[in-house]
Amino acid sequence: MNTQKYDVILVGVGEAGSTLANKLSQAGLKVLGIEYGQHFQDHRNDFVENEAGVLNLSWKNTNYIIEGDGFLGIPNLGANVGGGSLVWTAMAFRYFERDFQLKSKYGNRPGLSLADWPLTYQDLESYYTISEKHMGVACTIAPWDHAKRPEYPNPAHCYYPSSKMLEQGMNKLGIRSSAGPAAINSQPYQNREVCVNCGYCRSGCRVDSKYQADKVMLPAALNSGNFELKTESVVVKILTSSNGKKAKGVVYIDKKTKKTHQATAKVVVVCNNPMETVRLLFNSADKNHPNGLGNKYDQLGRYFFAHPTIFGVGVTKQETSVVAGYNMGNIVSLDFTETRDSKKYIGGFTFVSLNGSGAGVVAVDAFHNLYGQSLKEAMYKFPKSLAMIAFCEGMPTANNRVTVIPNKLDAFGVPIGKINYRLTDNDHLLTKKAVENMRQILIASGAVETYIREDSFETHPMGGMRMGKNPKTSMTDSFGKVHSLDNLFVAGGSLFPSGSSLGPTLTIHALALRTSDYIIDNFSKFS
Repeated sequence: MNTQKYDVILVGVGEAGSTLANKLSQAGLKVLGIEYGQHFQDHRNDFVENEAGVLNLSWKNTNYIIEGDGFLGIPNLGANVGGGSLVWTAMAFRYFERDFQLKSKYGNRPGLSLADWPLTYQDLESYYTISEKHMGVACTIAPWDHAKRPEYPNPAHCYYPSSKMLEQGMNKLGIRSSAGPAAINSQPYQNREVCVNCGYCRSGCRVDSKYQADKVMLPAALNSGNFELKTESVVVKILTSSNGKKAKGVVYIDKKTKKTHQATAKVVVVCNNPMETVRLLFNSADKNHPNGLGNKYDQLGRYFFAHPTIFGVGVTKQETSVVAGYNMGNIVSLDFTETRDSKKYIGGFTFVSLNGSGAGVVAVDAFHNLYGQSLKEAMYKFPKSLAMIAFCEGMPTANNRVTVIPNKLDAFGVPIGKINYRLTDNDHLLTKKAVENMRQILIASGAVETYIREDSFETHPMGGMRMGKNPKTSMTDSFGKVHSLDNLFVAGGSLFPSGSSLGPTLTIHALALRTSDYIIDNFSKFS
């Protein structure tokens, strides 16, 4: 087995991995990126304007045994170079200051495992600004924005007819609204085109008006001469030093040739999705880490959560143009993101509009109780409809956890994952409130019929590698370094101690920039 040597190995080259590759390689470090999926270099011809196109770009949730009602295996994670940025709907929210201080704000709550982040909004503020410039976020200053935040890189998109109707409806109810922060070009930016409103954002943007990490972040890495990309390869084990204090490299399998390879590095960063990050650390157990890497205090995989999500449609008496436009957040309301009644529940929910392709999603979600002729009749009404989603703030618990099943192996000979995720009472209360308010908004906006799927589905899986200051209650520090290993880092949503009700991608990007700076500034310690 040949062994290749690098300064840094990135396991996964999705949104976080592409960001790290960009920064580290341009700083002069020799970087190897190992990616499970393909590298689509010709978006215009590789992607399709077809709603089903998302299935070819999404992570397949087949290597997991599922227990509980919180995880349905919705295809909302990426599976190729660029990761989730190929399939995301491009909502680039900053978290609120309060989102980093859940434990301080609400203390201990029955059935929940709350924790503060080991950093603050101020620690990420400059990285948020850089991230928005990378993504070309289009928006206008909203009522909820931080008072000192700078202008967005691009002006907000114009409201669609459906958004104007929702705005009027929310105004009637005294609910504030604004354009959502869309990482989709409203004007030419970074040599990328303006959005053509085709509506197929989730199937990969063929004209690259949507921010996609492989298009925006990776070219500089590839052109630096310091970055090597291995695609269609799967890392099956992280190797550690004889004393177990350092990660020294990885073992990976080329899916095409079936050959096993080994690479060593001074720093290893795991940038996989939360389930696969945890699974890899469990499957890298050795004599010094018998229960999984860094798992001395049995924290690996715990505090797994997502955004319980509600989907709704309101049928009106007029054409709404809902079938055209970029998919999500032409108009949003963040008025419900803050806790309304802390005696009953904590957390909130975010309302975002939906447009563009999505008839299939409407059929299986909003119209999920309709069949045959009833479903056909409802689908005929969709062009006269308004559509919304509510992302609810899922709460972490210690028992909602990702682990592995040692005696069940995948195609590469490593144990598959097990996801135990049960919605909390708090989650159920929040989703109930979201349904009530969504129905009121749709009716106030002109809906004469409403179809809302009241049982939630998960979006944005997070947690499992909780960051924190105490190794006994967390897995990594604020830079994503695993507590008990000197040079093993994690990037991505698995780090999040809590998840707000806002999309996590901008925060994932900002954290990856911060971790990159830390590795660059301290690289002599890892040599």
